[in-house]
Amino acid sequence: MKIPPPRLKLFFAEKAPVCVIIRRGPSRYSQMVIWNTETDQITEGQWGRGKVDFLTLNSTGTHAALGIMGGRPREPYEDQYAIFCRPPYFTALEVYVGGLCYAWTAILPNDQVVRSPGCAAGRKMGHVTSKCPFVEPVITDYSEVSVHHPWVIDGAHKIEIGKDHRGRKVIVDSGCIYIEEGETRQLVYDASLTKFSNVIAPDWAKDW
Repeated sequence: MKIPPPRLKLFFAEKAPVCVIIRRGPSRYSQMVIWNTETDQITEGQWGRGKVDFLTLNSTGTHAALGIMGGRPREPYEDQYAIFCRPPYFTALEVYVGGLCYAWTAILPNDQVVRSPGCAAGRKMGHVTSKCPFVEPVITDYSEVSVHHPWVIDGAHKIEIGKDHRGRKVIVDSGCIYIEEGETRQLVYDASLTKFSNVIAPDWAKDW
């Protein structure tokens, strides 16, 4: 049986040449990868069990807020959790376990963070010693907050085309990322060449 190619979703930071790639496959696992669109350097990061359901980045791509489904045994809501982390590592600075419909986090385009009322039961990971550096605004209507990043190329299920920070044409096709300039197409990243491995987050990724 032919193995389907990895599924890729690209999230671009607003004010830095940083693209966070979420690679899914094998189906129960996701990997976080960073693409520096200025140098085209690829930095492969950590693997996590489950599917990334949503993700938002701060303006420079140094922090992410995301929701993961399928991360634990299938019990009611216990396989869903929202976290803050530092790409390309899933190691959580804060984690909230429960249904993502009511316990979610997001980083807004103005670099403020939002934690839904359902996150009250969440907990900070034991290794985090500093406080969250982002401002949390007063929200009166949580339905107006989006957990979907505004600068995305979603190539998870089909060929998708967009542009990077330099205005170059980006093509996501069959688990690969290409840059096309004029009649020249260049392969930037082939996710099929990477296999699952246990990646340990460095110390800087374990604190704000």
